[in-house]
Amino acid sequence: ASLTTVELLKKFNSYDPNHIPVKAKINVTVICSCGNSQISKDYGLFVTYPLRSDDTLAKIATKAGLDEGLIQNFNQDANFSIGSGIVFIPGREQVLLRVQLLV
Repeated sequence: ASLTTVELLKKFNSYDPNHIPVKAKINVTVICSCGNSQISKDYGLFVTYPLRSDDTLAKIATKAGLDEGLIQNFNQDANFSIGSGIVFIPGREQVLLRVQLLV
């Protein structure tokens, strides 16, 4: 989905790209843009969320503490019931997501 690049991974991490330790914590800078001028300026960022098989629009809205309609508005082409794909969750503050590399 072209959410990041090798160059960004190298820039924001100190590990040799060919020797990342098992269970290492790495920084992943995600490229995200919203080209829709109708998007409210109240939301300064979006979390890129990969849908899982047990996800529903209602579950995601509850987890995010947002209205279902708001999430649906930012993801008009998303099918929340198929359990795959990426949706964008609007936010108002910077979010740091930590991902553990399981190799």
